[in-house]
This record gives sequence, structure tokens and C-alpha cells, in this order.
Amino acid sequence: MRGRWRGRVMTGALCLALAGSAHAADKNQKKALSALKSGTFQARIDALALLSRSKEPEAFQAVLAALKDKDATVRWAACEALEAMGNPEAIPALEEASKDASPLVAARAREAAAALKNATPGMRGPPVVQVQAVDKSGVGIAGLDALLGEKARAQLGRSKALQLGDPDGAGYLVQFNVQKVAEKKEGAETVLEVVVTATVQELPGHQLRFATRVGAAAGKTGPLSDAARKELANEILVPVSEALADEVAGYFAQRQ
Repeated sequence: MRGRWRGRVMTGALCLALAGSAHAADKNQKKALSALKSGTFQARIDALALLSRSKEPEAFQAVLAALKDKDATVRWAACEALEAMGNPEAIPALEEASKDASPLVAARAREAAAALKNATPGMRGPPVVQVQAVDKSGVGIAGLDALLGEKARAQLGRSKALQLGDPDGAGYLVQFNVQKVAEKKEGAETVLEVVVTATVQELPGHQLRFATRVGAAAGKTGPLSDAARKELANEILVPVSEALADEVAGYFAQRQ
């Protein structure tokens, strides 16, 4: 009997403590809501930090309104708070804020909108992929990087697993590299070998997520002139770049 009585006393004390805590939280939220409307710069910043932990509709609407604050730092803090609140209903307002006159606010709004989309089932669209092409072969055949980039982009553009563009925050950088161009004699033929690599880096941070390489060769009778060397390299590069782009698109398709 004594044990049960003690248990009831402890439970009652716990209920009182929770009630007191809830009352204090409600009081603090009301102060924060008031500060957002008429408080000093620092008070508005502090209010957003406090409201970012709230799930109350009133708090959410107040933070949304702070995206229009006269001070850019407060608007930036509002983007931060909306991401922390995790409510996907903030996405349209954040997308509008991505046009903010302050580049820092605009960038933070884009990041927050992307984070909320990625965290919301059914809202995550194809990842945004930026494509770069670089000639690292060192042999000096003009235009290899341009041809590689053109063919790789065209092939990736056919995939529904990604969208080409500028991530400007969260997204991916795909870099295609002409890694090696080498020639060798095989009997009466001169054979040109081209090796191309592709890497997928997640942004921000440039974390390496995928890497692959493809090589191919073609030859002509006799020694190669500069024009013949370029013609062969271009002939090889077209199918190689398309094959690499297919592998990259397959990587993104597997992630969906």
C-alpha cells in the first residue's frame, strides 16, 4: 500500500512539473511572437531561434512572415527556422524568398526549400546535376573537352532520373574527363586509345559518390597526322562519352 501511495505521489508531482513546463513554454512562445512583431533586431533573431522548435501553427505563420522582415539577417534566420521546423508548407514561401535581394538570404532559402523537399515523401524530384567536361590528357588535341561535354549532356538530357542545371546548393556535380589519349603501332596500323572517366560529387562538400571509366581504340594505316589524330579521337570520343553518360544516369536511376 505504501509503495502504491508513493507511486501516486510521484506521478502527481510529475504531472505538476509537466504542466509547469508547458505553461513556461507557452509563455516563452508568446514573448517570442510579440518580439517578432515589435522587438529589436537581436530580439527578433532570438525569437526565431526559439520558435524554430515549435510545432504550433501560430508559430509557423509568424516565422513565415519573418521572411519579409526589413533586416536581411532576420530573413536569413527565418529561412533557418523554417528548415528546422520541417513543415513542407513553407516550400512555396522559401522558393519566393530565393529571389531575395540579399544573395545570402536567397541562397539560404534555396537550401531550406531543397532540404524540406528531400525530407518530404512524394515531393523529392529528380536531382539537379551540373555537368563539366575537362581534357586532362595533355596531348593538346583541340576541342576534346567541348565534344565530350556536348555528347555527355545530350545523353544525360534523355534520362528521367536527373535534371540538368545549376544546383546552386544541394545537388550534384558530374565531371567527365578525357584522362588519356595514347597511340601505339600495331603492325601497319597506328592505334589511338582514348580513356574517359566520370565522377559524381554530391554538393555541397563535393563528396565523391560514384566513379567510372570507359576506354576505346581505333586505328589507321600508317603514321597519324595531326588532323588524322584529331579525327580518330573525335570518332572514339562520341560513343565513349555516351556510354559514360548512360552509366551516370544508371547511378541516379538506382537511387530513386
